[in-house]
Amino acid sequence: MKYKRVLLKLSGESLGGNEGRGIDEGMLARYAAEVAQAVRSGVQVAIVVGGGNIFRGLSGAGKGFDRVGGDRPIAEYYTRDNAVAAMERGAVALIAGGTGNPFFTTDSAAALRACEIGAGALLKGTRVDGVYTADPEKDPTATRYDELTFDKALTDGLKVMDSTAFALCKDNDMPIVVFDMNREGNLHNAKDIIASAVKKMSEAVNYLEEDLKTYRAGKANPAVFNSVMVDYYGNPTPVPQVASITVPDARTMLIQPWEKNMIPKIEKAIMDANLGFTPQNNGEHIRINVPPLTEDRRKELVKKSKAAGESAKISIRNARKEANDLLKKAQKDGLAEDMAKDAENDVQKEVDNYNKKIDTILANKEKEIMTV
Repeated sequence: MKYKRVLLKLSGESLGGNEGRGIDEGMLARYAAEVAQAVRSGVQVAIVVGGGNIFRGLSGAGKGFDRVGGDRPIAEYYTRDNAVAAMERGAVALIAGGTGNPFFTTDSAAALRACEIGAGALLKGTRVDGVYTADPEKDPTATRYDELTFDKALTDGLKVMDSTAFALCKDNDMPIVVFDMNREGNLHNAKDIIASAVKKMSEAVNYLEEDLKTYRAGKANPAVFNSVMVDYYGNPTPVPQVASITVPDARTMLIQPWEKNMIPKIEKAIMDANLGFTPQNNGEHIRINVPPLTEDRRKELVKKSKAAGESAKISIRNARKEANDLLKKAQKDGLAEDMAKDAENDVQKEVDNYNKKIDTILANKEKEIMTV
């Protein structure tokens, strides 16, 4: 995450789960896990939670309650220094009780505390994925803003936060990031994008390693038959799935089909695969004598290996492009520009790392192939 310190504003309704009332233990645990992961990544977190899942002074005023009393939940004294000290030692500062003054919502409290503690941003965790012209959970015609300024939010009277909070953040250059807290990983989605890209890169390298095992290097290696397909009752099937393959010595392999009627089919499949073998069928099994590779054949296999390595590098570049595209989309959805840029740099570091792994794998395979 770009910001070293953030204030997270959670709506009380979100903690109330589907009912929007009270505290849903499952939702609380989920949010706690998200916050804990952000803290483990090095981000200092303070949290202000709304009270709409319990009671609102404004709504109670219409039912005979006193607005001033209703807006004053009980809380211990808040001090800015204690909150900052807690975050600096790795704890999460839970700032409760609003501002302690009537007529000021917990949105205003969140904006005030974010400015006081020197947060890099105020993160507004809601149940929707951004700011809309109206509540999309109530109005199906609501449209989402791709970009939004404080002035526009105030002019349009948007209800995602109250006008006092907007004005306070505007006056103190405090960015507000609105996101769907219920979408797992949104607090650290840049890291998830990087992890997904790394997984794809790792899979590309693993595939290359398995593929290169099928390249004959002058020694008996059953893996060369992994890509040899045989017709098994109408289904193309790898030879190792219809027969056992043993290696009596470094220059010999024995293929024992589980069904004798497969011997001619396996023999033909091996010939068609152009592996440089001449299968010997004695009616019980197939014997493969592994001849030494010619110089031309060795060079041909090295060239083929390099082509496979280039294909793996293309897959890695594709993973990078996909990750960068997702980061650009995430940036439009609220991910900070600096955070997106840092993530792009991290992706490039992984690209460089996996390309070096490929180069090492290819060098080792070339040495194996060229060794007489």
